[in-house]
Amino acid sequence: MGMYRSAYLGPYAEFVLPLKTDRRDMCPQPTDCPNAQSGQFCPRCGMELEKRYHDYQNTDPPMHEILVKVLDEALMNADGVSGPEQPDRNTVIYRLIQNQDDDSVCVEVVSNMVMEEIAWFREAFAPEWEALRELYGNFEFKWGFLQWYL
Repeated sequence: MGMYRSAYLGPYAEFVLPLKTDRRDMCPQPTDCPNAQSGQFCPRCGMELEKRYHDYQNTDPPMHEILVKVLDEALMNADGVSGPEQPDRNTVIYRLIQNQDDDSVCVEVVSNMVMEEIAWFREAFAPEWEALRELYGNFEFKWGFLQWYL
């Protein structure tokens, strides 16, 4: 198994978001499962009581769900499978770029006008930015080189 390297040069939006702790019920039959009352294992699903609930951190609402369900994958997270950058335990950074349809992009960097490209990025996805601003508040538009591994 190998790693797939992705690279991107251009405009992106950077979200610095607070994290909250959520609890996920791992039981395949949560409404019928009696294991919360007593015993070490559920007689119905066989799950160990200590492993039924899993705590994890996420944004509110979860960014990955918003990208898929609300924005219809117009934008993508450029942080790879390992997840977004996390500067501390309570904060996470998402960097969103346009979703690429093809595998190759050629940019002539010498003639690139950074501010024009940021303006295009802002205008091309204006409805998506407004939806994200309503959910998460303010964020920044930037231009640079991003690299991540899948």
